[in-house]
Amino acid sequence: MDKTPVLAKQLAKIVFRGNSVSPVRLNVGQIVEKRCSSESFRKSQSINRYGCRSKHQPARRALKFDGFSPVKKHIVLPSILLDGIKIDSNDSSTDLSHQLETISSPKSSILHIGCPRGTPNLNTPEKKTILEKGKLKSWPVIGKGSFATVVKAKLKGERVALKIIAKNSSPKKESLRRERHALLLNHPNIVKITRVLNRPNTKFGIVVMELWDSINLQSFLDDCEHKFTFLQKVCCSLDVCQALNHCHEKKIVHLDVKPKNILIHNMGWASKICDFGSSISMTHMDRYKYFPRHQGTIKYMAPELFKGSHTISEKADIYSLGITMWQLLSEETPYLGEDLHTIIYKVVSQNFRPSSSKLQTVDQDFISIYEKCWLGDYTMRPTTTEITKSLTKILEANNFKNDFHFKC
Repeated sequence: MDKTPVLAKQLAKIVFRGNSVSPVRLNVGQIVEKRCSSESFRKSQSINRYGCRSKHQPARRALKFDGFSPVKKHIVLPSILLDGIKIDSNDSSTDLSHQLETISSPKSSILHIGCPRGTPNLNTPEKKTILEKGKLKSWPVIGKGSFATVVKAKLKGERVALKIIAKNSSPKKESLRRERHALLLNHPNIVKITRVLNRPNTKFGIVVMELWDSINLQSFLDDCEHKFTFLQKVCCSLDVCQALNHCHEKKIVHLDVKPKNILIHNMGWASKICDFGSSISMTHMDRYKYFPRHQGTIKYMAPELFKGSHTISEKADIYSLGITMWQLLSEETPYLGEDLHTIIYKVVSQNFRPSSSKLQTVDQDFISIYEKCWLGDYTMRPTTTEITKSLTKILEANNFKNDFHFKC
């Protein structure tokens, strides 16, 4: 057994029952009773025979999860969360209900996983027992971000992806509401969202999406052994541009275009954009009193977004596309080693951008396109239609054909 001094980490991995140890994945809201009968373990953790910390040992901060298992491959959730929409777990899922134990005594020493900030955590007898109803299922995880985890599931016999967002903070709740913008979109270069479940008095929101056999562009650039050719990079940029063109036609601004939100098909070079948790509707701008700083990714955000919502337009996506195209071409991280506050200051006041000095041997037309995209004056940036025409000319000039590339 791991003798790490972090009690919360131990309890997050195992549930103690007498002298036996049973592996289990924990779910949000689940309260786990500490039954520590092992003398050596108690001593190493300064825990007395009743499962409580010694008075001479300061209590450690309880481990808090956003609802997801420490085991990265799976997530455990109550099936009651999906009430109203019949979603079957994947074939590899496991029913773990029999492994979890309800705590009936309010005096028990407990560890609350997922409690909101400021609420009692470790050794709080007054904390009420909080358990979600319904069977617990283990869901295969296919992606995880700072706001959500994406898992595989089945809906009416069809494989889908579920984006599960824990509504334990205002930014996450706002992100879930903004995902609804994608319901208006229907384009081959956009991951299709069919439903957004945001029921009141629930701890989770769920976005039902198409399941696409893919890898995000950031992971592809970082880890994949097979690299893009130059023309494939142009093709990928064209796909993203066409997706943004459709968004802008529907008056939707994505506001978080970056390699991590671009999916590359495993069997070809077709691309799709995803994650509309930062998006806004230009037809309802009065709903956005300001642009929240937690929305978007600083390295890819247009300088006008740091100045207020009155300057938000579809040209912010064009700027992000330009930074993404530079990263796609250079295969380097923009502003590597720079402090985020320094990046904001330089981008806004000094027109600071990633360097293209090492890319002079590459097609200058492509470089010219993304340098126009990240111009400081957003009114001077090209439209998605103009970028599409320029990228198409590069492909046609090189007689490039790709059977997996979507054509609209």
